Amino acid sequence: QLNISIHHHLSCDDAVAQIQVVWCLDQGEPPAFLEEISPKVVIERHTVNSLNERFRILEDDESTQTPTL
Repeated sequence: QLNISIHHHLSCDDAVAQIQVVWCLDQGEPPAFLEEISPKVVIERHTVNSLNERFRILEDDESTQTPTL
């Protein structure tokens, strides 16, 4: 399902500047295809398995192009 969703969003061309995948390292490393599929796909790696992690600002993350309010 993840592969299908990413391909769908990548097909939106100019409407999607970046796709961020929030990945919990408790599940192991993310699949290799995520890093190879497109430079638009950015993987956030977290140690905590919680949906709330998607709101946590990564201090050393320079991949996010959208300013935080």
